[in-house]
Amino acid sequence: MPQTVRAAAPRVVENFLDMAYLSFVHVGILGEPQHTEVPDYEVE
Repeated sequence: MPQTVRAAAPRVVENFLDMAYLSFVHVGILGEPQHTEVPDYEVE
């Protein structure tokens, strides 16, 4: 589903690709402090 955001394109791409921040910024929703390691993954 398309989303419209008021942000620069590099910022949007960074937020979709930077998985490490989830455990710190979205505690209890998308991440947990005790699980901060991000396993290898592929982006297509």
